[in-house]
Amino acid sequence: MIKAQFDSKIEMKIFGVPEIWELVNNNPDKNGINHYVLSFIDFQLTKGGRSIKLSISFCDLIKDGKQVEEYLIYDKSSIAELMK
Repeated sequence: MIKAQFDSKIEMKIFGVPEIWELVNNNPDKNGINHYVLSFIDFQLTKGGRSIKLSISFCDLIKDGKQVEEYLIYDKSSIAELMK
């Protein structure tokens, strides 16, 4: 998503302060992961006078202090419309 944003000259603005939570479980899961970072960020994307508001939810799985997986949830259809 970020590369496409730069290639298509889309301006990005973050609204407010992103909400970020950290969750640490006492017992790791079967893959050894016990540390999660959850965040929710609201963006405004603008291209050629058209703007959309986009909310993205992130979930990062951390193992031994390093990010091993990341999940993003957002509405891709609004981005596709903006890139036309």
